[in-house]
Amino acid sequence: MKQFISLAIAFICCISIAAAQDSPDLRWKFGDKTSIIEMEHLEDVTFGADGMAATTAFDPFFYLALPQKEIDAKQYHYISVELYSSEAANNLAVYYKSPNGNWGLGSTPFPVLKGWHQYVVDLDTQARWAKSADAAATPVWGGSEKLISKLRIDPGDEKGREIKVREVILSAKPIVIPPITSWQWKDAGDLLGWMPDNFSTIEAKEGLLQGETKYDSHLLSPKLTINADEWPTLEFRMKSSIGGQGQLFFSHDDKGMSGARQINFDITGDNQFHVYQVNLAANAEWTGNIAQVRFDPLDPANAQLQLDYLRFLPKNIGGVIANGGFELDDTKTALPQDWTFENITPKVVEGAKSSQAAQLTTGTKAGNLQSAEFEFPNVGQYQLSLDYQSKSDAKSLTGKILYFDVFHHPLPSDSLTFIVSPNQNWQHVESTFPVPPLAAYGEVSLDVPPSSEITLDNIVLNLTRAPIPAWQELWSASWIMAANAATQPNAARYYRKEFNVQDVSKITTAQVQVTGDDTARLTINGHELPAGANWNNWRQVDTYDI
Repeated sequence: MKQFISLAIAFICCISIAAAQDSPDLRWKFGDKTSIIEMEHLEDVTFGADGMAATTAFDPFFYLALPQKEIDAKQYHYISVELYSSEAANNLAVYYKSPNGNWGLGSTPFPVLKGWHQYVVDLDTQARWAKSADAAATPVWGGSEKLISKLRIDPGDEKGREIKVREVILSAKPIVIPPITSWQWKDAGDLLGWMPDNFSTIEAKEGLLQGETKYDSHLLSPKLTINADEWPTLEFRMKSSIGGQGQLFFSHDDKGMSGARQINFDITGDNQFHVYQVNLAANAEWTGNIAQVRFDPLDPANAQLQLDYLRFLPKNIGGVIANGGFELDDTKTALPQDWTFENITPKVVEGAKSSQAAQLTTGTKAGNLQSAEFEFPNVGQYQLSLDYQSKSDAKSLTGKILYFDVFHHPLPSDSLTFIVSPNQNWQHVESTFPVPPLAAYGEVSLDVPPSSEITLDNIVLNLTRAPIPAWQELWSASWIMAANAATQPNAARYYRKEFNVQDVSKITTAQVQVTGDDTARLTINGHELPAGANWNNWRQVDTYDI
């Protein structure tokens, strides 16, 4: 009998551990007042699609409506609060009460910042729990019983603030916050945590960050957690009355900002908006975790600046297709950039193996998703792959590859068919096809059936095998060199050759091979050809079929 009892206890323990591991997240969305059971020192409270909004008196707080009578604190260890505050306040706090009367008020290490922010707290290690006079066990999450019968959020003590609470999550597993990589100054007076220095004037108004520079004006970013390898490019849209040079400085957790961690860029001073992209990976120090950046928009003084947005761009995983992973949003529409949608309601959702994917819903008409135009670096065999998820019983996904020659004239397209299984799991599918010799540019077009919902992610198009024509092995050419090349080695050179084709009907093929030291681009009849795979490698040639 003792052996049987021992086995039974072990079995029960296994069940308890499994339940703890599988505990689902508890979420409060605040679409209506059923999300809370009580509140104090909050005025003019409303509920809606953007959560709960209110004005604070001193020491505001609200109690969450628990989905069950008690919550097991042994299973839930992390809380996330998505909160807006019109002004900064002291630290966010969490309060709990146990059925036996134990209670704890835990001050988090996070002061409430101005604007929208997501605060994630490890309730076991990060919250500083106060104890009650009669319950010494309460300086820990859950008290002696490890049970929660009441749960309260204190969004900072300061009065006179407008606050909004969009979502609270209680989780058994660590909550990962996607890194903040984009800023657009839409709200007047809100600098989004950036700290300006050495400006004559600087303010957020009319949807722009705008002001006048002194010499060496700069903006210090909030604290960051950016993986440099995944975010190799800085993009911003800015207008300036004066031209000149700017810089981006950056720091690591253990290395401060310095000239070694600096990238320069040039600004046009014509009072027109320009989109600038800066290759941060050009600096060998742009690696690992980036803790903070300093954006110096322009060195000269007295420049009138207007900054529309600033963002880091993710590494493109789509091969020749821009934004194939749907990680980059359009700054105006918040929809995936570099894609167009016809008869589709698109929505950004969590991806197969990434933070973002494109969910596509159609009505009574069939829809279409189309990529931006891209350049083929070479002809040959290409592979298009993607991750697919659907709620329908469809057994295939169809589309086509559109081709254009070097002059952007359309060529015959190729049909695409991906065989998929009728289930709701993520599936990885591929299609391989040859690109015709005359194709210089292309677009991917995918069909979405009527009355359906599919989700796509990681759309990638890459060259798998390039043909090597026999005549390429026999290629013979001579270098063309300007007379002053030795004295001006880094200057751009432009060479032109004009010739006439007397009888076009006799031409069956026309191919051009070119290389240059250090780089080369080719223009025919006023049309610049796409950059070949070797455009910046003088040891290799690029072949164009025109």
